[in-house]
Amino acid sequence: MQGSGPVRDCGTDQQVTAGPAWWLVDGGDRVVAGPFADQGEAVWATGPLSPDGGSGGTPAYGMRRESGRLSRRPSPEDRAWLADLSSELERVGEEWDLLVDDASPLVGLLCQLGAALVEVGLPLHDCSGRTATRSRGGVCLTPSPLHDGVVVAWSQHLRTTREAPRSPETERWLQETMNRTLGGLLTGLGFTTEALGDASAALVTGRRSALEASDSDAGRDAGD
Repeated sequence: MQGSGPVRDCGTDQQVTAGPAWWLVDGGDRVVAGPFADQGEAVWATGPLSPDGGSGGTPAYGMRRESGRLSRRPSPEDRAWLADLSSELERVGEEWDLLVDDASPLVGLLCQLGAALVEVGLPLHDCSGRTATRSRGGVCLTPSPLHDGVVVAWSQHLRTTREAPRSPETERWLQETMNRTLGGLLTGLGFTTEALGDASAALVTGRRSALEASDSDAGRDAGD
């Protein structure tokens, strides 16, 4: 309505912005809506409860060029995630420094494993006592150059061995259950795994492509 002042459009118009922001883009990174105040607002704009009933496009962060395409940039959320992941990877054991060269493919596999585990909410275990929170337990990632892979095993909170020990049978059952669960989880996330050792630790030797993982899931569903 003319003369009634500006009307907020919840970020659906392509307004001018001096810096990077959140936008909605199509498959060719052409901006279709924005800018938005944050990632949550951009995601909300794609849903049925938004004023437009769900804008087309995918949330992305960056600078909108004069051509209308987006020049992507790392978002504040990306930087926060990388900082969180980096702090978790600092907890891996000293074996990584002693046995693995920085150029080894195992380093890349470690990063993929760490990211996948932290994304689902599982902490990495400080196997070598590098931090003040070693006692809390978590997922232990140990390099195995002999097997060309990474050994993945669960480590319980230190309390279970000091202040509140369990029976040997319960301890063995718990360890095997957690290790098998980790192996199944990583297999479901596309990693190539196999059981290793009496405690059912998982040996991870690589990660399947998204297409290979999709085909594997489809085959498993068909078998069910």
